[in-house]
Amino acid sequence: MFLDSFETNRGVWLQACVSFPFLGESADLAEAFVAVLDTRGMVPFLNLGFRVTVTQSGDLRRILILLAPDSSEAQLRRFVASFSRLELVTPGSVEFPLDADALDSDFLGPFPGPQCRAVPSGFGSKQAWFATDFRLAPALDHFILEARALGLGVTYQMHAQPLEGRSQVLRQAKHNLLEVESLTGVPLELVRLQQSLVERLGLASYLVEEIVGVEPPGGQTWLLSALARVFAAKHFQLLFDSPGFQLSDYNDILAAGFHSTVLNPAPPDEVCAMAALNDELTRLISWSPGPVLSRELKFASRPPAEVADSNPPRESGPAPYSGREPYLFLSYKHSDWEIILPFLRDLAADGLRFWYDRGIPGASEWMGVLEERIENAQILVVFLSQSAVDSKYVRREILMADALNKRILTLTIGCPELRWGLKLILPQYQMLEAHAQPVSLAVRQALGQPPNGGP
Repeated sequence: MFLDSFETNRGVWLQACVSFPFLGESADLAEAFVAVLDTRGMVPFLNLGFRVTVTQSGDLRRILILLAPDSSEAQLRRFVASFSRLELVTPGSVEFPLDADALDSDFLGPFPGPQCRAVPSGFGSKQAWFATDFRLAPALDHFILEARALGLGVTYQMHAQPLEGRSQVLRQAKHNLLEVESLTGVPLELVRLQQSLVERLGLASYLVEEIVGVEPPGGQTWLLSALARVFAAKHFQLLFDSPGFQLSDYNDILAAGFHSTVLNPAPPDEVCAMAALNDELTRLISWSPGPVLSRELKFASRPPAEVADSNPPRESGPAPYSGREPYLFLSYKHSDWEIILPFLRDLAADGLRFWYDRGIPGASEWMGVLEERIENAQILVVFLSQSAVDSKYVRREILMADALNKRILTLTIGCPELRWGLKLILPQYQMLEAHAQPVSLAVRQALGQPPNGGP
């Protein structure tokens, strides 16, 4: 997995991206996605972005953008790698960029512009200002359907930045609330909205903004009017004027995934409008098209369902290593057990330490054990048959090792056809025929070690 890096006025930051071709296609996949997303607290100072693109031809792309200081690289890699769990629920449901070209073209390609930042502000009366709780995301299905009816493509991006310096803006918001409550003729619903927004600000964890663009350029008139209609439908009882959405160029922050307040501090009414709780952010990033919109879109193809695998014999193979010294992680398809067993014996006879899934204690949470063993391994050694290529479990272990920046040695069995993303990942690492030479020699060469008994 490729991590981009760039200098900012806050130091060096790393950017990771994950694509989800099938996010929300099933209840199990949506639940697994949310479970992983809720572990984001493991990455200090994590910023998030979520991009949804529906092209004029109806192709759908969903990209999660993750930003963290370079001091948090290990935690960022581990968090990104944990999305490989989704591969177990729906094969082919996770994609990572492998290099800068893939990041720029396939993940964060051109954003149609100029764009509109959908954060209405500037409402006030006398000394008081009024914030809104406007979000486009809840109306995104209808928004995209309307664009589709007009032959337009839509790209939407949400940025979420940890809320800092809350105490000062919270004091300003509370003081403003007193001003609002003292005004005469203000609708009760508007006063209650300001009260709820101040309360939310006191509990919020993030600032959230939304930016939208359409293609071709002639669709920008529709974009502004459609945003105004969504706003009016939500706030028609509150007597807000039209928000006056404006087109501008946000390409720099869109490509980076940073919140625009990195460049320009937001006024207090915008801070109140953008404040978001943890669960609200989870809902925003978990967006998936509903049934009506789904019928209008094209989804990527995915691997067929996998036939249930069998457990390897528990007593016939060498004992997996369980200590703290450097070791290999062995990935394989259980149905290939009789083929790979001689290779395991070769590794053991050469004195190499290795772990494979016979080493999971019966009462353990096996997914957590696998992740911990991959994270701490020197190298992932994959015994790759055609059945292993088509195994969601093997693919998931490869995805995780790649995301963690682990070395991968692929030992092919037969002539497997690389597919379901492996054609992009594995060739960048060493690939050998399993029977071409002693496996122990191939592993030592991959580790940069001399043959056993050598100088």
